[in-house]
Amino acid sequence: MRVITFSRYYPKGHPKQGTPTRFVELVLNSLNNNDLFWQKHHTIRSGIRWKVGDKFSARFWIDKPYRSKQDEFAQIEVRKIWNFQILKDGYYIDGKLCSYDLLKEIANNDGLGVDDFETWFAIHPSVKRNNFAGQIICWNEKIN
Repeated sequence: MRVITFSRYYPKGHPKQGTPTRFVELVLNSLNNNDLFWQKHHTIRSGIRWKVGDKFSARFWIDKPYRSKQDEFAQIEVRKIWNFQILKDGYYIDGKLCSYDLLKEIANNDGLGVDDFETWFAIHPSVKRNNFAGQIICWNEKIN
């Protein structure tokens, strides 16, 4: 089974550096269909390698990201996939430029506000000069 690891804390370089993301709790809220405003219904990862029906072990780092052991908190099946790009002129889903309202929805479904979402990708090492290609990997069937 493949692994997707979630950060428990905002990364170095983010204005909220070191504070909890609550991603694990937000993913669990989504999986349990808890009727809460803040949930994490999907994650965005670089590369085009996931398809509907794939399963993954959802994990978090016990201590420092990339340098410590991981703990599994769920096994999740991928329900929906969208191609996602960040280019100099904006954010794209399946080749179509996102409106601000759609970007806000994507950020919220990813467990973040728009400012935190944009900053996360601005400092992420996989985003090179506003040229990111990846996928939105969704486990909640209610998300369109």
